[in-house]
Amino acid sequence: MSLSPRESDVLSTIVEEYIATACPVGSRTVARKCPLRLSAATMRNTMADLKEKGFLEQPHTSAGALPTPLAFRFYVDALLTFRPPDEHDQRLIEAQLGDAGDAINDVLRRASKLVSSLSSSLAVVAAPAGDNVRLRRVEFVLIAPRRVMAVLVLQGGVIHERLVTVDDDMDSWELVRYSNYLNELLANLTMREALGKILKELKDASHGLSSLTRRALSLAQELMESDPSPEIFIDGASRIFQQPEFSDVQAMRHLLSFLEERSRLLDLLSEAMSQKGVHVTLGMESEMAKLDFGLITSSYRISGLPAGLIAVFGPLRMDYAKVVPVVDYTARVVTGLLMQRL
Repeated sequence: MSLSPRESDVLSTIVEEYIATACPVGSRTVARKCPLRLSAATMRNTMADLKEKGFLEQPHTSAGALPTPLAFRFYVDALLTFRPPDEHDQRLIEAQLGDAGDAINDVLRRASKLVSSLSSSLAVVAAPAGDNVRLRRVEFVLIAPRRVMAVLVLQGGVIHERLVTVDDDMDSWELVRYSNYLNELLANLTMREALGKILKELKDASHGLSSLTRRALSLAQELMESDPSPEIFIDGASRIFQQPEFSDVQAMRHLLSFLEERSRLLDLLSEAMSQKGVHVTLGMESEMAKLDFGLITSSYRISGLPAGLIAVFGPLRMDYAKVVPVVDYTARVVTGLLMQRL
């Protein structure tokens, strides 16, 4: 749906005033803050037209107007011009993440805290999953009889550890030989590709495999099939509960329930990761429909492919002009740090 220039200016003024105050916006306030010089009658008529088109609603006859989810969608898509974060925020993001150390999980944990602080909202950062990045190395460490720690080193320095129980006693030298064989066989494959190759090797050469090769493949099969969901770092719940929207206990319960249901959260993040660049999803457009929320996401990448996700959950009246560039820039910095580790 298109709006006239006058309607666009009036709607932009209402949305930005509502973002700043969380209160219904009256025609007098719009007339004072809108760049257009409109008479009171013209302003009321324009707001009435916006209400008829579904962009505004009025909770009470005597109250001001509230922008609807449709208004926020139009505001984000058609009225906002996004600019990079200011220089102070850019330097802060670069310094904080650059000093996080070599462990990528430390970088991502710090990113969640930083994005939450800069956005005053709830930040969620998803670590890379095995299906999204390629395998660099497999190592096995004997930690107790029949208990083996498997270490997967992925692109970008991502490390996954698994504790595997084996049926037979193994010694350290045997595990080193397994590692050498699997590293040659599986190098540069994703976890899904690696599992497929392992199963093919076991099927195609079922009668011609040496005992060592069969045991190495079987151990790797168990390892790949036990690959868990990616780790998720969440920060800023206390910040979002300070927003007026969460004075309602029911709204708070809906949010807590959503965050606790890891599978639903992962489904939402996985869907967002398929989007290129930074993306804004409004509650009505996803599983968050009951939450009346905004979700800003941007994937960080390895070798041009999405590896993980940085996201901000906030009320529908989030300051998108500020938060979208922060999420996008943070994802770009994380991408650069991962690429340095290739």
